[in-house]
Amino acid sequence: MASPSAQSKSDRFSLRIEVRYSTGGSSQDSTNTSTTRSSNTAVARYDGAIVANGVGSATISADTLQRYFRDYACSQSYPLTASSSLTNNPSVSSITPPRGLIGNTIQIAINGDGFGATPVVNVPANGGITVSNVSAGSGGTLVNATFAIAVDAVGGNKAISVTAGGKTSNSQNFFVQIPSRLVPFDVSGATNGVGPLQTPVNDVITALNGTVLFNGLQVCGVYRNYAFILVDQNGERILQPFTLGEVFSNYQSPAGFPAPTFEPASIAAGEFVGDIQTLAFPGFQCLVPNDTQSFTQKFYVEVGQGQSKKRFDPSTTIRIEKGNFAGTLRVDRTITTP
Repeated sequence: MASPSAQSKSDRFSLRIEVRYSTGGSSQDSTNTSTTRSSNTAVARYDGAIVANGVGSATISADTLQRYFRDYACSQSYPLTASSSLTNNPSVSSITPPRGLIGNTIQIAINGDGFGATPVVNVPANGGITVSNVSAGSGGTLVNATFAIAVDAVGGNKAISVTAGGKTSNSQNFFVQIPSRLVPFDVSGATNGVGPLQTPVNDVITALNGTVLFNGLQVCGVYRNYAFILVDQNGERILQPFTLGEVFSNYQSPAGFPAPTFEPASIAAGEFVGDIQTLAFPGFQCLVPNDTQSFTQKFYVEVGQGQSKKRFDPSTTIRIEKGNFAGTLRVDRTITTP
């Protein structure tokens, strides 16, 4: 603002130019002064550069009309017009989310300062990330973008920066996740990923999410719920969607029960993996000694869509034993390979 103060009818007066700008979330002031001889209805004009330390500069043109009255001082404020804006050098403080699974398209928020109205998001060349839908939030402190991570992207940290006003920010890492293994997950009904042993007699089988299996068929037997999450090569949870399948081997069943089968399941974003191990007969026919099953359970993960799908084989290997063992009903799981 311009704030000239009257002194006397014939004195010089100072036209003080003040510019307030923002950097790092706090307001700063920068001041230049022009001195002009005035008459009763003088117009004082200042043309020059207002320099904001460490931030930039803007060319300011200011006019103020000051009427003088002897022995009376007054002060008024007048708006200024800058030919360019004072802006911060761009800086990136964080990326949300900070990681994402290959084969997924993810909405990203880049937080920081000095992004202006038309930022450019920079990703490593040949890093497997394609950027689109870049938009600036209000105040120059947020950039929204879409990251499409190729199924053949190399996992690990990718340096992300923002260019605004011809200047490029520091970089922050975005981590590309590769499926690595399944680990037990603590949820309601399955402490440390293991639910209590259930021994229904003419009752239904219920999954951890409340779903009643087999169309509500009443059974007699044994079952137990388990919960897992998929983690990446650094042990961090994967929150984007994927498809999970199972592979069974080393099957044994003295009573001749058929080997287990499994249809691949779509795991939605943020969901845990529920696994229910059951051995039961319909109705009141119950398990007798040696009605048992045992097998090795492994998993596979698919990411991507259509022709771009890619399969991964997590390291997790589990041995399952379930049924009536010499009069004792049990379902046991042993994780043999993390």
